[in-house]
Amino acid sequence: MNELLWFATTLAFFAALGLMTASAWRTKLAWLMAQYLAAFLFIGYSWPWSTASARLLTGWMAAILLAIGLLNYGDAAFDTPQAGFQRAFGGLATVFVSGFLLAISFMQPDLLPVNQPLLLAGSLLIAGNALLRLGLRESLSDNLFSLLSLLSGFEVLYAAIETSLLVNLLLSAVTLGLALLGSFLLARQGEGEA
Repeated sequence: MNELLWFATTLAFFAALGLMTASAWRTKLAWLMAQYLAAFLFIGYSWPWSTASARLLTGWMAAILLAIGLLNYGDAAFDTPQAGFQRAFGGLATVFVSGFLLAISFMQPDLLPVNQPLLLAGSLLIAGNALLRLGLRESLSDNLFSLLSLLSGFEVLYAAIETSLLVNLLLSAVTLGLALLGSFLLARQGEGEA
């Protein structure tokens, strides 16, 4: 089971790196779905796999809702072209933040009541890089991807600490509500640019 958590941590890192450095929204959407797969593997360690799969499906449904909002107006309206320097800086910042968060999670395993340091590492990796993207990126689609990632990181941490099914339902509703609102806002922004 430890190998599965290492795989999920690696997937979460590469998803965070891909979300930071990609410029096409379709690529970012694929990395967001990969990040939800990593969150599913983390949550499956603490909860039954059926409950974890509900979180995976909720995340993928949120990504599909965002895709519907983005599809209507073409690629040019929502792609965020970056210069080589911006992409390199974002990638380097992601590597440094990820290394720092991994070090914290292994050096301070008693930071939170989590039974496995890799669960804390995965949660901090997903949420911390989401906060980094919120600070560095400015487009609406990037901010929506970052907010969904931040919520996913919290879900991983919450699943490791508590097993409340009602809160799981509430987090699913918030995820889908955020994606629905984001899809609406993206469609409105696309109408303004079209």
